[in-house]
Amino acid sequence: MDDDKNHQHFNMLKGRKYMRLNKITSAMMIFTTAFLWGCGDGGSSEIPGNPNSDAAMIIPAGLIMSNAEADQRAEVILAQMTIDQKIQLVHGHGMPNLLNGYTSLRDSGMYHAPEGALPDAVSYIPGIPALGIPDNNIVDSGSGPNVPGQNVTSLPAPIAVAATWDPIIAERAGQRTGIESRTLGFATALGGAGINLTRDPRNGRTFEYAGEDPILAGEMAAARIIGTQSQQVMMSLKHYAMNGVETDRFVTNSVVDEQTMRETELLGFEIAVQKGNPAYVMCAYNRVNDIYSCENEYLLGTLKDDMGFQGMVQTDWGAHHSTVESALAGVDEEQPGIERNDYEIPSNLKAFFGGGWFAQRLADAIATGDVPMSRLDDMVFRKLRSMIITGVMDNPPPARQEIDQVSGNKDAYTIAAASMVLLKNDDTTLPLVDMAGKKIAVIGMYADKGVLSGGGSGGSQPYYDNQAHTCPNDPTSIYANCPVVLGVAPLKAIRDKFPNAQISYHSGDDLATAVSAAANADVAIVFAGTWGNEGADNLSLSLPSPATDTTGTFTYDQDALIAAVAEKSKKSVVILESGSAVKMPWLPQVDAVLDAWYPGEQGAYAIADILSGAVNPSGKLPLTFPKDESDLVMPDLPMNVGKNFSPFGLMILAMEPLLQPVIDAQLGEGAYWNMISVKYDEKLLLNGYKWMDANDLTPQFHFGHGLSYTTFSYSGISASEQMDGSVDVTFNITNTGGLEGAEIAQVYASLPDNTPGSQQPEKKLVGWKKVDLAAGDSKTVTVNVPKKYISTWDVSLPIHGWTFTPGQYDFQVSDSADSKSANTLSTSLTLGY
Repeated sequence: MDDDKNHQHFNMLKGRKYMRLNKITSAMMIFTTAFLWGCGDGGSSEIPGNPNSDAAMIIPAGLIMSNAEADQRAEVILAQMTIDQKIQLVHGHGMPNLLNGYTSLRDSGMYHAPEGALPDAVSYIPGIPALGIPDNNIVDSGSGPNVPGQNVTSLPAPIAVAATWDPIIAERAGQRTGIESRTLGFATALGGAGINLTRDPRNGRTFEYAGEDPILAGEMAAARIIGTQSQQVMMSLKHYAMNGVETDRFVTNSVVDEQTMRETELLGFEIAVQKGNPAYVMCAYNRVNDIYSCENEYLLGTLKDDMGFQGMVQTDWGAHHSTVESALAGVDEEQPGIERNDYEIPSNLKAFFGGGWFAQRLADAIATGDVPMSRLDDMVFRKLRSMIITGVMDNPPPARQEIDQVSGNKDAYTIAAASMVLLKNDDTTLPLVDMAGKKIAVIGMYADKGVLSGGGSGGSQPYYDNQAHTCPNDPTSIYANCPVVLGVAPLKAIRDKFPNAQISYHSGDDLATAVSAAANADVAIVFAGTWGNEGADNLSLSLPSPATDTTGTFTYDQDALIAAVAEKSKKSVVILESGSAVKMPWLPQVDAVLDAWYPGEQGAYAIADILSGAVNPSGKLPLTFPKDESDLVMPDLPMNVGKNFSPFGLMILAMEPLLQPVIDAQLGEGAYWNMISVKYDEKLLLNGYKWMDANDLTPQFHFGHGLSYTTFSYSGISASEQMDGSVDVTFNITNTGGLEGAEIAQVYASLPDNTPGSQQPEKKLVGWKKVDLAAGDSKTVTVNVPKKYISTWDVSLPIHGWTFTPGQYDFQVSDSADSKSANTLSTSLTLGY
């Protein structure tokens, strides 16, 4: 389908009222998905939403009963409910944790926490005791529960979890989130399973997500969802969908064709939904093809009807814009909502959040027939069955208890140690051995205080105090407005690991002193960092300096410091604390680089153990590190309308009706929409390794790259088609070095030249396996590639759907997306005839 037809297709969807697909269409979609999804690693061959399938009687991973049993119980409760009780369950009842950030509201009496709510909940929905429905306190949880002052475990950021490429580790992160959320009294955890693909690594929330590839992101998110919900806590998967930038996030418009959506970000959501069975999917702030995500019938219909999602669509906080339109499109829960129907939201909050849409307004729409009662019943049914199937209904969280910090620290360390990526290691600079009596200079980035955490709802703040500096809350946010430094200090961990070495610390503020210390040391370890924060994109991929930093945290030129230290030191090691890709102009001069991400509470110990060799690094990059912004699919960030035109310096929803006519009058009709629109003109060549391949660009570090202290060789590749249409790719891996280690072997596929639709990537990730090997050992490895992963979305069909093109499929096995790697193996297989 060409672009004009795609535009007509979306316009048709825009004007369509809420409906469910007819039985014939549903049956065709069920058949198509079952045929293409395959078995094995690809997931169930039956659609979870089909009540007549055997799958409906199976207990899904992480849940406590079958779909059929949960549905039956939900129907019984729903039949007993009044309309007021139903309305009560479909909207949040305010933001109790605003009392932490908006002290003026508390002091003036303008806002108070709803009765029964936890004071640090990000939202709250009261239960109905007469029907056995418990309260639902909700918490942010991207890096563990984001609850200041409760000694929660600060986990490595989600991007770090993705760098493990290990679903077992991801599930463990989810379990820890579920355990601690439940311990603190929360029934729902938001985030952790965030899979907005990295189209632009300058996105301030890149650290909250799982990288640039939909299959990696979807598989890792599914595992994390399973882990959290196994602890009888509901999980929210976010942000649906095509939510690629933070600039003007409340109004931005992603312009993207249907095939691109389905084969990129929506494929990640599809995997996570069908394998992870989340209780919630959160619809995003942004528009998609001119329609807000939370009013977008194409997006929400695809989620529920095609992907088979049986849980609740929950709005992001303030992403709700209507009553009738959003209800008919498929939204099931408004957030943050209001406490009661006669409660007036303070004007300064309403500018951000709007609402309330699903309180009295929804009741009125039901009464007039603008929203059918069946739609409200569907909202409530989804909530009831989700609470039942996760165990929240029968076993709600108990009263708040103390966090088990010992167990939490153990999990945080395990995840951090598996996530760190050794980017460079010339002349086996690492590990550091025989360091007794040797001099180590530790330099920079508050290494004497702690490690960095990402900002906003996906970050972490286990204590009230920032360990490095005073950092007050922004008046428009409940979160800190500069980087939070937390956890064990790397300096302490390094001193503990190397007790007989002579270790000094230098802040980096005095360049001459730091360089002198490095010159006199046997090795200089420089810590460097960047900050990612909700609500803003970074202007570049460079390490921040006083010239670019707005937080007062980065008090010296980090690039200049690293270059100067590398020039004078005998050996130089750079430790990065970041949530995304970083430019490294000094890379040729340094000896080793370790990306520790935002490593969490115990990250310092993991860093020290990798430096010493107690841990052999095994992480791999979940996103490409470009050499320069000019190599990105979108070299220039979108126009920041809020910064350039709004008196508040940011684009809030309430400003749009005022600014749009002014901008159009000054710059021409349509100028405003052009400014807020992010056009995915690259289609399937979404930024990262696919874009690099298509444009013959060499990145700084390839997607999937990561070194070890040992070496591996690959041999003997073969591929075979299975009965279900999936493909087994088999090969051998040998540990050719002298140490035990783990290798993450990646399988990429190239589709036939005659594949219909948009240009396909040169290759795309279709599977991987993490293999542990003792020194000298070999293993034969088989990776199953589900048929779905080598299929494409066909918009030329009468009913758009997945299709498989007969022809020659090329499979590549390698240690990264670098086709020129010495470990790259290739084989071909003719399929579909």
